[in-house]
Amino acid sequence: MKYGERIALLREKYSMTQEELSLKLGITRASLSHYENNRREPSYNTITAIANFFNVSIDYMIGRTENPHRVSEQVQAAHELEEKIKPSGDKVV
Repeated sequence: MKYGERIALLREKYSMTQEELSLKLGITRASLSHYENNRREPSYNTITAIANFFNVSIDYMIGRTENPHRVSEQVQAAHELEEKIKPSGDKVV
């Protein structure tokens, strides 16, 4: 899935129009339309703003992963899992 499809998918998931999202991001609706249709690539600052707005990782936005969660959230989940499965030191007799 290309970045444009992901932008449109996230926008639609939150029931936003292109006009609403473009206003939140400080870009024109035309620019957003170009991004969503893969006619233009967003700048690093724009893709970062979109990722931050939707609370997803940049890797997800550019298609490097299918997991939308940020690395810090993944690390936190891994630590929580470690704590759950960590031996407590108690011996079963």
